[in-house]
Amino acid sequence: FPVTIHIAKINPAPIFKEKTTTEIEVAYAPYKDYDLAYWNKYGWTEEMLQMASIRPIDYFWLTIEHKGIIKAPFAVPHELAYSYDYYRHNGIYRRKLYFPEREGKGKWISNVDNAVIQNWDLLPKGGGDLLFITSSKKDCGPIYRLYGGLSESPHWNVIASNNEGSFLPEAVFYRKIKPRWKRIILWLDNDETGVKNALKYSKMHDIECVWNPLRAPKDQSDWVAKDGLREFNYQLQKLIS
Repeated sequence: FPVTIHIAKINPAPIFKEKTTTEIEVAYAPYKDYDLAYWNKYGWTEEMLQMASIRPIDYFWLTIEHKGIIKAPFAVPHELAYSYDYYRHNGIYRRKLYFPEREGKGKWISNVDNAVIQNWDLLPKGGGDLLFITSSKKDCGPIYRLYGGLSESPHWNVIASNNEGSFLPEAVFYRKIKPRWKRIILWLDNDETGVKNALKYSKMHDIECVWNPLRAPKDQSDWVAKDGLREFNYQLQKLIS
């Protein structure tokens, strides 16, 4: 039978202006007593903060060219403010700004995506016996601290995804992480989202998962702040045994 082909009118392709990546520049500040008091309650020492590239700031500048924002200045002299420094990529330095006392969207300013692996640079290249994966850089601190901090050897090894809703980049996980570590434990928050994602990624990637007891604080750092490092260590041993 004859076939009639109707060709729709093709509109010219729209021209999109490519969005530019946010540039974040910072002015670092020295660690003050109140900075160390804040981090100490979550198990972090000043030495650990330095090694993990978590630094106080008192100014930052944002550049978002497609929104017409060019090096807009912001001062943060009267609140806790920190830069999580990562790496330079495509000519832009990647970092997160963390404002612990804020609520909602203003708590974080970032120009990184789910490709980042937090504390990746602190792992031994050859791997080892046990690796924890958490959902935040802050939650890595208590685990490091149990063996005396990052400067001691051996110490617990731990990395974090960019956020609780994401996992590590699969190419890196299967090429450089899973083959190098004898045991990998995914330790996310004990809220509904954390447990759901822990089970999901555990099954997907054939690794173990644990979470805090449901009556405990939802994550590692809050658990240490509530019950101290000794109790946290005791509970950790129970979770992984």
